[in-house]
Amino acid sequence: MRERDFTFSYWFEGSRYCLSVVANDPKHASRKVRQMATAEYDGEIFAKIKVAPNWVGRLINWLVH
Repeated sequence: MRERDFTFSYWFEGSRYCLSVVANDPKHASRKVRQMATAEYDGEIFAKIKVAPNWVGRLINWLVH
């Protein structure tokens, strides 16, 4: 089955936030969201680096950006 994006919204300290969850169906997405209650803090993301599938793609990506 193809995975799709599902959105969930919630309120926190007077502000509304939305969360995108990738799952097979709405029930699976809902189970993933409920499981977040047991999540643990792993750290902060400082940068996202795109990785091409091979060294030629990485070189082209580096030259373009």
